[in-house]
Amino acid sequence: ASSTPRVGTDVASLWAVIDRLSPDTTIVAYHLTDDEAFAWVLSHDALEGLRLGRSDDLVAGIQKASDLASRWQPDTTELDQALEYVSGRLVEPIRDRVQSDRLVIVPHDAIHSVPFAALPMDDGRPMIESLQLVYTPSVISPGTSSDSSWVLEKDDPIVVFANPSFDNRSLLSAGGERSGAIGAILGGLPTLYYSGQEAEAIRQLAAKQPVDIYTGTDASKSSLFGVDLTQYKIIHFATHAVVIPDFPEYSGVVLAQVDERGGRIPGLTHLREIYSLPIDAKLVVLSACSTAEGEAVPGEGPMSIGRAFLHSGARRVLMTRWKVSDDVTAELMRVLYTRLLKDGLDASEALRQAQQAILRTPGWEHPFFWAGLFLSSLAIS
Repeated sequence: ASSTPRVGTDVASLWAVIDRLSPDTTIVAYHLTDDEAFAWVLSHDALEGLRLGRSDDLVAGIQKASDLASRWQPDTTELDQALEYVSGRLVEPIRDRVQSDRLVIVPHDAIHSVPFAALPMDDGRPMIESLQLVYTPSVISPGTSSDSSWVLEKDDPIVVFANPSFDNRSLLSAGGERSGAIGAILGGLPTLYYSGQEAEAIRQLAAKQPVDIYTGTDASKSSLFGVDLTQYKIIHFATHAVVIPDFPEYSGVVLAQVDERGGRIPGLTHLREIYSLPIDAKLVVLSACSTAEGEAVPGEGPMSIGRAFLHSGARRVLMTRWKVSDDVTAELMRVLYTRLLKDGLDASEALRQAQQAILRTPGWEHPFFWAGLFLSSLAIS
């Protein structure tokens, strides 16, 4: 048997990707079969395939680590062991081949749920301490862009939808199974007080960029679909997101459910509507729960809310793997936008420094508070 896995795509196309890579970027593309796990490492001058051992025990280890990371608990012994195991399987074999500061990860199947930011490196510190991490759906796809530069101009507009007015009345419906399932999830959503703080922080930090902010009853679907989204270079949502397993096409972000007179209005913006949004943003930020989760499609990964925004035209989307803490996330977003708007950092480095700020805050060290957020992009070079 060959010691190098077969590359499941056109090798010439991979070398075309390599030709566009800068020396400060390495790509690792993972692949799981029923029996074995593989990785392909692409740098600006090399392509190498690696075998990573059996896939069944790796998948089990990933599921355990992801589950433990997504739940806060005071004793992290079991979590630390689970993360160390996954790191040993996925990171240790490629470690010496990553000579750059920026790592682009192409996950596959169960690997989509790996919180790479929290995986320990040789020194025991999480990966986010030493590397910028970016995810992309595919090394080669029709939508993959070679423009990875982050240039936020002083007049780039920003729009924020935050702290919408929710309807705390039951939305259970007699209109059938689908309506009942959706209504059960959308009814009684709690107010997100800290999301209003996110909006105000962005307003204060954007001294140069024009900012339009929609909150309360104004943070509605009519506002979202009524403005010219193509003008905005950052689009920020601070609200609830819902994943509906039985009817995945109706997963989406929830905007205002009541109007200024207290009347009910549709608040759910579901996947098919998101796909239709005319977006030309450099960054979409989804400050909401589980926006990276969705129906798993073989060979494609989760059909998530975040991925819908990528396909609607966003160059980069900041999304979440699990339910996030409202207050901690508000602070993470404050640091993120400070790095973006005040310090002029690119999106991946700004997120890295924001996550570092949270993990170094006493009481917030657990990966639950910071490792669930990640940046996905179609720009990989």
